[in-house]
Parts: sequence; structure tokens; C-alpha cells
Amino acid sequence: MFRLKNPKVSGPILMILGLIVIWIIANLKSPTSFNEIFTFLIVIPILGFLPGLSLAACLMCVAIMKDNSPNYQSNLVKITHLIALTLHLLAIIFFIKTIPIFFS
Repeated sequence: MFRLKNPKVSGPILMILGLIVIWIIANLKSPTSFNEIFTFLIVIPILGFLPGLSLAACLMCVAIMKDNSPNYQSNLVKITHLIALTLHLLAIIFFIKTIPIFFS
């Protein structure tokens, strides 16, 4: 619903969120380097949450870029959502690449 009200603000918010997700994934080396409580309470829920968040953001960006209403026709809206889409796709790819680290 937020994207319908303010498309010029949702793009930068999604870009910042994408950068945060990439940063978190890049800084998670291995859950075995943490103690057991931290692994089960923090790392595993984050690993389950981040790909879903990025996938939802990707779908939202695609929906905004495909919408033909006058609010979404601005080049600024299209560019910021394209950048956000790229960041979240990179986050999903980085997450897929880090999965083998957690199971080795």
C-alpha cells in the first residue's frame, strides 16, 4: 500500500534496504564462528528473512515499473526502482552463493 501512495520515496527506501541486505549477507561468514545461542536466535532467522525480503522487494519494483498510471511514469521513479531491483537481485545471488559456506 505504501508504494501506491508515494512511489518517489519507495524507490530510495528499497535501494537503502538492498544495500543493508547485501551488507548483512557479506558480513555473515559462518554460523559456526558464533556460539550456539547466537546462531539459533540471530543468524538462522536472518538467513530465512533476507531472501524473502529481497524477493518481495524485487516483485514490488517490477510491479511499479510495469504500472502505467501517471504517478509511476517519472524517469526518477523508474531509475530508482531499477537500481533497487538490481540491488535486491544481487542480494539474492550473494545469498545463494553463501549457502554452501553454512553447510560445510
